[in-house]
Amino acid sequence: MADDPPVRVKWRDASWEGRGRRIATWAFLAFAAWFIVSTVLQIARSALGSDAPLAMDGPCRGQLAGLVRAADRATEAAAARPDRDEAARAFRTSLAPEWDALAAAEGACATDPRSRQAYLDVLRLRDARERSLARAADEVGAIRRSLGRRLDLN
Repeated sequence: MADDPPVRVKWRDASWEGRGRRIATWAFLAFAAWFIVSTVLQIARSALGSDAPLAMDGPCRGQLAGLVRAADRATEAAAARPDRDEAARAFRTSLAPEWDALAAAEGACATDPRSRQAYLDVLRLRDARERSLARAADEVGAIRRSLGRRLDLN
């Protein structure tokens, strides 16, 4: 045993078993590389935004644009009101006539997921503006009443 030469392991096994193992290893490595690259590209596309156009076309776009313009107009109308109730009343009154046709906008935007999401965003915009106007009216109203008493503006 001491005189036996060291066993050399062949790097390239010429047998069919060795070839099959090499083919399987390279196939697995190719699949793993494809999977990693594909996953990285999907994550990057999600993180950096998709390459799909964001602008919408059709009747949904026109109706949502009208709703946003009406919400802008209502915000302007209600901003000068010092009382929460007056601000809410002015806001809701100024939303007409566009917001009276809300069901038509919902129907026009129901076909496409992006349009549906835009519709829901417009609803959230309206709610956020109405809540912020109520908070602002409370704060401004308190300051205005205080100044009115001090300066005898009433």
